[in-house]
Amino acid sequence: MLGFCSGGTLQSMALAALQHRGELADKVAGFALAVCVLDQARAGVTGAFLDADTAEAATAVSARRGNAETTRMTAALHRDLLDLGLRNALVQPGEAHMLGAPVDLSAITIDGYVVGGVADHISPWQACYRSTQLFGGRMRFVLSTSGHIAAMVNPPTNPKASYQVSADLHAEPTAWQEATPSTQGSWWPDYLAWLSERSGPDRDAPDALGGAGLTPLDPAPGVYVLDR
Repeated sequence: MLGFCSGGTLQSMALAALQHRGELADKVAGFALAVCVLDQARAGVTGAFLDADTAEAATAVSARRGNAETTRMTAALHRDLLDLGLRNALVQPGEAHMLGAPVDLSAITIDGYVVGGVADHISPWQACYRSTQLFGGRMRFVLSTSGHIAAMVNPPTNPKASYQVSADLHAEPTAWQEATPSTQGSWWPDYLAWLSERSGPDRDAPDALGGAGLTPLDPAPGVYVLDR
């Protein structure tokens, strides 16, 4: 599983729900988070500008009018993400719930891969690095060049790219950055190698969407984007 930004937040909570049910090890071999902040105490500028009054006003506006923005986030999800951030609920086991299950990230013991962008002002890389210490499994951290978008859209052929990567994550962010050598190129081949070690054999792509009696209900992105 691979989750970007706030999608990584939802993915982490879903993993916790599967872990609580005893289903995680059978369904997920590893997970990755990209430019994703889970500990809002280290969220940088975004966290500094968010307070209870601002969040309440923003929630009221989206509940009344919906969200006219490119990600097509529902008003209910907007409300829940603001609440998670204000309470910094994901760093305290049981403070947040997903699908009726308490969220305890430390109970997630499958391997994880976390990526941050060195110039990312939306999800500061130091806060992304902190995410590696919230889980209970073996973690790997990559610090890519560029910011929130360019750090991800970083093809293997990019001659300007470089990254730092290590599974030794005991040091504080600045010390880690100073001690970890830089590698020329994109981090995607490193991720592919990590992913391949946790994947099964190659299979042919399906001829159509769905399967096992399950058919697509609606064209992408689905009707959920119309909910308020």
